[in-house]
Amino acid sequence: MYYSSARYFTNLFKEIAKRLGIQDYKDLLYLYWTEIYNNLTKDSKANLDLINARKEGYAFLSDFDNKFWYWDSKEALEMYQAFKSSQKIGPDQKEIKGNGSYPGKIKGKVVVVMSIDELDKVKEGNVLIAHATNINFVPALKKVSAIVTEEGGILSHASIISRELRIPCIIGTKIATQVFKDGDLVEVDAEKGIVRKIK
Repeated sequence: MYYSSARYFTNLFKEIAKRLGIQDYKDLLYLYWTEIYNNLTKDSKANLDLINARKEGYAFLSDFDNKFWYWDSKEALEMYQAFKSSQKIGPDQKEIKGNGSYPGKIKGKVVVVMSIDELDKVKEGNVLIAHATNINFVPALKKVSAIVTEEGGILSHASIISRELRIPCIIGTKIATQVFKDGDLVEVDAEKGIVRKIK
């Protein structure tokens, strides 16, 4: 019910986007709920330049006490580069570790998906590697033989959908998109939480 409910809300999202002057309702993903609420209650349009900047990159920080901060575009990309450079990756690294969320052991060719715009790269039997997944990934996830993400916990989207589809899944690898590239042949051992490049 949780996943199928999304289609019932599509008309609502389209109406909200229309009122905010947004052409594609999926661009609502680039606004925070407070921004959407404020625009709706003030009968004002969304800042399209801000949405486009966030498509380039954004960072979000919350202290879970109703306080949050966010950075858009340039600042977010600088933060990401600093984070990326802090990760230790060997020049010939062929193996990474994470946490298995649905067991299984398979071999397959990697497809790295950095955004929903790249989902059309996914072919039947691929091992999908991404920073994280969301509901937009579901049609592609039905094709793959395994899911590997850099972020996420046991209640993350990738974890939940892998259990529903019974697909081996490893989460929290931190550096998967940096170690592997499209076409790499890998072995995914979701029982041990290991992804290993075969060739």
